[in-house]
Amino acid sequence: MALQHVSMTLRSEVNYEVIKPVPDIGWRLRKHYFLVKSHINPKEEMLLSWVEHGPDKYLEDRDLQGVFKSISNLQVM
Repeated sequence: MALQHVSMTLRSEVNYEVIKPVPDIGWRLRKHYFLVKSHINPKEEMLLSWVEHGPDKYLEDRDLQGVFKSISNLQVM
């Protein structure tokens, strides 16, 4: 599920691509790591972290999907 959220978030970002998940790193529950490559500098690889919603999740899944879509439409100026 985390890979789907990360892929959806980076889908509109043309400068970065998820290469692969990095398993068994860190100790935090529900935290996932992914290796990400930059298209601008292909030799540069980055580590992206993603934390799933915990038991304190406030919004319904349907509303969260709308938030994720809105975030992916943000542009840096």
